[in-house]
Amino acid sequence: MKKTIVSLLFVILPFLGLFDAGYVTYEIFADRVPVCMPPFQCAAFLENSWAYIAGLPLSAYGFVFYTIVLVLAIMNFLEIKNVKKALRGLATFGFLFALYVVFLMAFVVKYWCLWCLVSVITLTILFINSRFLTIEVESPAEEEK
Repeated sequence: MKKTIVSLLFVILPFLGLFDAGYVTYEIFADRVPVCMPPFQCAAFLENSWAYIAGLPLSAYGFVFYTIVLVLAIMNFLEIKNVKKALRGLATFGFLFALYVVFLMAFVVKYWCLWCLVSVITLTILFINSRFLTIEVESPAEEEK
């Protein structure tokens, strides 16, 4: 069973995302502001209506997203078939959503959130990593196995 760094990163990165999204979600539901340091203004962003969809904070959706990615990543790591395309699709969706969050912070709300940027970086690395996962799937050597 060959384990690649690409597959391993797909297992490790969702843990970072789960911690980030879980911490922010927990703090929001506890009516507290996550610890944030200047120049970031997490409270200003996280308390804004743009940080919610259907009454739930974006971080709650992030927690669900990272949970799904983690389950699929473990399946991929264990070499269960037909999950690489799903991982690639989720990574692409996550990256596009990260761009949306950056747009909100930069141009709509005009406040930057450190915890949100951690998630943006995590999603960007997942997206880049997914490009290598796809190459791994499409290589002729992989198809012969």
